[in-house]
Amino acid sequence: MISLTERDREFLDHLRRYRGSTPSIVTPTICNGSEAVSKKLISRLRDYVASDPIGTKTVYYRLKPAGTKLLGAPEEISRPLGPQALPKVLGIVDFCCAGPKKRTRYTRQEFIEDFPELVKELLGKDYHTDFFIDADGEQARFGQIVVDLGGDYQKLLSKCRVRLREYLDVGHMRDIVADGLFTFAIVVAEEEKAASIRTALLHRPLQATVIVEVSSELQKYPLVSGGEYGA
Repeated sequence: MISLTERDREFLDHLRRYRGSTPSIVTPTICNGSEAVSKKLISRLRDYVASDPIGTKTVYYRLKPAGTKLLGAPEEISRPLGPQALPKVLGIVDFCCAGPKKRTRYTRQEFIEDFPELVKELLGKDYHTDFFIDADGEQARFGQIVVDLGGDYQKLLSKCRVRLREYLDVGHMRDIVADGLFTFAIVVAEEEKAASIRTALLHRPLQATVIVEVSSELQKYPLVSGGEYGA
């Protein structure tokens, strides 16, 4: 077993929290923009980190079973990502880590600690959640990330509207929504789709703050036509 540096631990914890990541996110986020440092990091941690292809031009990183054991995380999060899970992971890690505004994805245990009153209605049994805190310096909102996996943007918006109606039937969530403290973050691959969503929301707003972002990481993955949406 190697002696882990602070950067080693930061990278492994990044993979634990986000389930996967890519060179274009790891290099600036963990390695101060140095590709050489990034390559050395991956090589150094090869016993703990796997590298799997995204198409034919790039890769994503995930923890190996030895990596999850080292961090005390469940071994199931070391499994290779399937065709539905991978784009969702790419969209979430890009949204949280790649832009000028950094966000933190909740793990299940963190969610339980911060929102015990919402666990029964909102959480499944997965280690990861789609939730985050949307803070703008003045106001903090409870947010959920929705990653576009292909198909018509109107179906994606419809999914958000249905989800919001469901939340209005949940006591504590009803208060959060009614107080304007809920955010949907919609992550898509194409600027054209993002523009269509923004225009649709102008004509028919949601009862929530909506962030619409285009993900360069999602652009690396061929979206599933008519696929399910990650919400």
